[in-house]
Amino acid sequence: MKKTKFLLLIPLTGLLWILLFSCSKEDLSKTQQVKQVNIDTKSTDEDVQVVFLTSGSSLITLMQGNYQLRLSFYTPWYTEKDVAYVDYYIAKTGDDPLDDNEGHYLDGGVSMLSYNGNPLKAGIWDIQAQVRFNDGKTYNSDIVTVTIEYPPREVIKSWVSSDMDDAWQKTKEFAKENHGKYKEYGFCLYAYLDRDIYELRIDSPFQTGNTSECGEDATLTLYNSPHPSTDPSQGGKYLIGLFHTHPPLTYCSSRVSRNPTGASSIDTSNLRPNTLGFVYDYSQGSIKGGHDINLGAKVYDYGPEELAVSSMD
Repeated sequence: MKKTKFLLLIPLTGLLWILLFSCSKEDLSKTQQVKQVNIDTKSTDEDVQVVFLTSGSSLITLMQGNYQLRLSFYTPWYTEKDVAYVDYYIAKTGDDPLDDNEGHYLDGGVSMLSYNGNPLKAGIWDIQAQVRFNDGKTYNSDIVTVTIEYPPREVIKSWVSSDMDDAWQKTKEFAKENHGKYKEYGFCLYAYLDRDIYELRIDSPFQTGNTSECGEDATLTLYNSPHPSTDPSQGGKYLIGLFHTHPPLTYCSSRVSRNPTGASSIDTSNLRPNTLGFVYDYSQGSIKGGHDINLGAKVYDYGPEELAVSSMD
């Protein structure tokens, strides 16, 4: 009887210390989270807890960070050497990561008590682990929630700024070579994510619009080919932005004008929901035929301020 009482005292004392430790860590730093729950056990005299010790922030920027997870467990019965296998699962927050119809398998391995992964889909996700010990018993961890946000608009624009400049130069060159005619150039921006490739892509070569005469509206239809996935463990090809140029009016009569410069009402009305819009145009408020082709120009933004994490759902 004394031996039994002694064994029961250990997990209860350990549990009290861990709860105090968790509170003090939460107070000291919001970037370190210690989450803990009691796990249902297979017998009444066991107190086995499998918990995530998250390293760093639970707010991660897509294509600029990864989540780093560390598992620990509190029990008088096992040590780390007793861990046979660990599986990690992910699901949309509120769903059950361990349910075959709601969760997705992330990764796993022998005694793999830590997991570092690149997020492959924006959103808010719950991650949970299953730990199997050498004696065949399996315990589920608590759930850690990770929010994956898109990079800010300015960061996305900076990644393709040289491509935007190149498209602008091609627009001016076409006008120089075809006096009285012009066309627009543009491309789609994609977040291309899988376990081997992790990058932003654009159309190559650029897409081009119709050839227009002075006084006619130049048009460009950007054809996109996203391949989204509902599985955050697999990634996909996600459309995140559209870019195009507006042509110069240098070789047109002064009766031809564009007022205002920047995104037109057609541009804004045709932009897909939750997609960033960019247009390269002259930085003056308005232009008319005969202007200097090398007047100052810039990239105008339109559409949402930032991309919402729900757009990849």
